[in-house]
Amino acid sequence: MGAVIEVERPRPLLRYDAARKALADALSIDEVKEIHDKAEAMRVYARLAADTELEQDAAEIRLRAKRRFGEMELELKAAGLLHPGRSKKNGPPSGPLLAELGVTKNFSSQAQKAAGISERAFEMMVEQTRARIKHGRSGAAPVNAARTVSPTREEAIDSLAFFP
Repeated sequence: MGAVIEVERPRPLLRYDAARKALADALSIDEVKEIHDKAEAMRVYARLAADTELEQDAAEIRLRAKRRFGEMELELKAAGLLHPGRSKKNGPPSGPLLAELGVTKNFSSQAQKAAGISERAFEMMVEQTRARIKHGRSGAAPVNAARTVSPTREEAIDSLAFFP
């Protein structure tokens, strides 16, 4: 019999730690946005592959990247290196606009809100997201009774209950 060669696969925890380190080492707002986008792509892939643990890790990295983006954005705005988002009548932009960075106003708003909450509240939000992903695999979607029951309801023509 031939020798069996075992190939050690990288553990998901190593990739998770590497992503957290990359996020901590990111020096520019573009790097943080790129990490966020890669984490989102990995989260979607993990969801399709039904890998709950990888989906949780990717969602956590995505949340942490969004928070870090918000922190960096606020720092750059305070330093005058990023356009503060005011109207054009206040003069020419003092820095790049969000659109130039490939960032939507909605993402920017969410990132700044995440940066503004306490560390404890943010960690609770991360744990709630992980729990939602873990327990969200129950199978059936919740039933919207108003839409599922009413169309099937049949009343006698002479009924006193008047429901269309």
